[in-house]
Amino acid sequence: MEWSKDLTDWDEFDPTDVVFGDNARWEPGYTEARYFRVTNTGTDANADVDFSYAFTITCDATGDNKLAEVIDVYKCDLPIERFTNRAELLTSAEYLGTLKELSGTALAAKDKLAIGENDGFTIVLSMQQNAGNAYQNLSLSNIKITVAANQIISQSVN
Repeated sequence: MEWSKDLTDWDEFDPTDVVFGDNARWEPGYTEARYFRVTNTGTDANADVDFSYAFTITCDATGDNKLAEVIDVYKCDLPIERFTNRAELLTSAEYLGTLKELSGTALAAKDKLAIGENDGFTIVLSMQQNAGNAYQNLSLSNIKITVAANQIISQSVN
């Protein structure tokens, strides 16, 4: 899997990457979009090797992570496109719930990704406009992204 902040520079995903919230100043209306693509790079010539995957974000919503209560999560499917403003982004995206509600839930999944195919999506975190003063000076930490892939092998019979 690869990820990008700008659709120009793509990085191989590493579970230790800080994808969201790196030096973010969370305030009502603050929004971050991250772009992801999953590619099946399999090369097994003797079998059709496909895989399925599930993309999950987890966040401990206790202590300072109380902020997860007012961070809305959105998702856009392909085509991946760069959005020019917050309003355009949020009207194009599907609202999934708050970061606290969705912690540990698969946000993107595909049942079958054949060799050479890729799948892309955008995940958006946006602080609710009506978040009150109780959320001032809080930050998000321990946001973890997990991609679980399962190989599907179907042998050709001649």
